[in-house]
Amino acid sequence: MGARFSKGDLLFNEYQIGDLIQQDAVFCWVHGININSGTPIKLQILREGIAANRSAELFDYFYALQRIKRKGFIIPELILQNAKFPLVMVYPLQRGSNLANYLQEHPEQAQALWQQASDLLHILHNQKIVHGLITEDCFTVVDGQVQLGKFGYGLLLSMGNKALLAEYKDAVPPNFKPGASSSSATDIYGYAKVVAAWRPSLVGTGWLKRALATNQVDGYLKIRDVYRGLEEAIAELGNALPQGDKQGSTSSRTNLVPKFRLVVKADPPSGGKVSGGGVYYPCQSFNIEAAPNKGWRFVGWAGDLQGTDCIATVALTENKTIIGKFKRWQPTVPLASEGGSLDQVDHSRGGNFNTRMFIPVVALLVCVVAGAFYFGLQTPAVVKQTTTLPKVPEAMEKNATGNQPIATGPSQVTAPSVEVASSAPQSSSPDNGVKVESAPKTVVEKNESPITTATTSAAPANWEVDARLGVKIANSGAKNGEVISWSGGNVNGYADGNGTLSYFRGGVLQRQMKGNWNQGRLVNGSKVVTIYPDRQVTGYVKNGMTE
Repeated sequence: MGARFSKGDLLFNEYQIGDLIQQDAVFCWVHGININSGTPIKLQILREGIAANRSAELFDYFYALQRIKRKGFIIPELILQNAKFPLVMVYPLQRGSNLANYLQEHPEQAQALWQQASDLLHILHNQKIVHGLITEDCFTVVDGQVQLGKFGYGLLLSMGNKALLAEYKDAVPPNFKPGASSSSATDIYGYAKVVAAWRPSLVGTGWLKRALATNQVDGYLKIRDVYRGLEEAIAELGNALPQGDKQGSTSSRTNLVPKFRLVVKADPPSGGKVSGGGVYYPCQSFNIEAAPNKGWRFVGWAGDLQGTDCIATVALTENKTIIGKFKRWQPTVPLASEGGSLDQVDHSRGGNFNTRMFIPVVALLVCVVAGAFYFGLQTPAVVKQTTTLPKVPEAMEKNATGNQPIATGPSQVTAPSVEVASSAPQSSSPDNGVKVESAPKTVVEKNESPITTATTSAAPANWEVDARLGVKIANSGAKNGEVISWSGGNVNGYADGNGTLSYFRGGVLQRQMKGNWNQGRLVNGSKVVTIYPDRQVTGYVKNGMTE
């Protein structure tokens, strides 16, 4: 498979190598699995000896791709590197089909999908980024939508990799030389070659000659102009691409492919945000997401969509309006009711006063007060128990009483004095340190602060809720506008055990935190790894927070 790894090997102590997908002059593509979460993945691994001294340039290139906040690009979730592996990209495993193969079964979608492909290249070029090596494998259809992938090859070509140029010489302009910088013209050339391979009747047309031109005077300057020229070339051939009349398209040249509009709203607007609205092609699958504001929870969809998942997949066949419903986070309060059952009262709903519950509760309180008054008139003996503290040096004796700290090595322990009251007489004993005294009334003296150590204290809990699963997490660290997603154990509605906390903004993964939780809180002293798009940070939990 590769000189440095084989099937079954573990990379970065987390990713296990699976079957080989593809291997070329510069990269190995393999299946894998995240052993911590059990999630199947795909790995793009730079082969040994390739651009060994220029891996930083590749790292920067992929990091720039991660900053594109648009859908339709197959980019890595993580970029990893160490001395043995200068560049490893981790992708979620997606099931899709090569665009040309997909169109063999769905020819009626050809025009819409080729336009999507050109739009993706247009977005890329607007970000001053060039793909550099467009081939059939770069365009994949996932859930009816084109996605662009297989990045990194163009940059290696510009670094002068002759073996890569020999392998893909038909996909780049004939005048391209190793070491020359790729440009948008390189992407236009590759796009036109892929379209012509799908539709051989385009060979010899003026459109293809112009798209493959190697100079700016004769060729297209922008990828969107290439697609417009493709529409004209198809029309001139007298064999126009299927227009999908059953979906409501018109014969107008300016509206060959219909588009439908999705309007999304939040109800109430103060409850959260709903993203994903816009104009889409027929049957094009895309996601919409509901993100509740702090103090609110997402309860479900209304309008032209039903369901309770905060992220939903939608495909339009007409104009639609979808409403995300939010509700204030108001825990229900159980009260004792007749028959021994518990009725839950939601105070946010208002409603009539429940007299069936009120009367028994009042009666119970009267009994408690009367009993306390009766027993308060009694004069039982008081047992005062004094906790015997260990012998300490004379210099510390003044701290050995009351609630002063006692030196115990690296940490300090607060040792409160405790007096326990009892209504029954007891015999004194010099061995157990118990004294019997008479008193006119029952006396209970205690210190409210428990014995604590520095390793068990925790920061005050600020609870957040995973809107998808309803799992509670304390002090999640979510920033403004971020939505958390928990992947791990769930005990009584609280995050528990080893797991991963993911932070999303607008449906885009921002970072991940891996650690050990107990009853919704990070375990003190445990290791926490925070993974960002460009780096990985390791810390440890202290007082319920990471350091």
